[in-house]
Amino acid sequence: MKIRRRCNATAPGGSVLQAERAGVWHDLPEPTESLEWLEELAPRKPDLEVGALPFRPLSFRDCMLYERHWVQAARSYAKRFMPAAYHLARAYELLSRRAFPAFRPDALWRRQPIYYFGNHMNIVPSGTLVRQ
Repeated sequence: MKIRRRCNATAPGGSVLQAERAGVWHDLPEPTESLEWLEELAPRKPDLEVGALPFRPLSFRDCMLYERHWVQAARSYAKRFMPAAYHLARAYELLSRRAFPAFRPDALWRRQPIYYFGNHMNIVPSGTLVRQ
């Protein structure tokens, strides 16, 4: 899309802002802090060009397969959200050269996998713009 400013004696300020779409120039409102008017003029692309997935996921599951993965995830969680407890656990690990007992998985984990079910509708490919 091309944007230009064209002189116009009848317009306030003596010029008008225009955008080209499909070879035709259209007058635009004067820009403000918001550029929502620009989104309306942008050419629409088919979903696959915008960045849609080539398939539709039916579910999303995440699980901890290895004990080391579980321990590292628990350690990272403690470091971020419980810094005082993390420092005590880290001291224990340095002295004993073993993982802190609270960071290790329960016995149930050894008998069956523990899954996290995520929202499969929130999966988007890399490079996709996401509104917050």
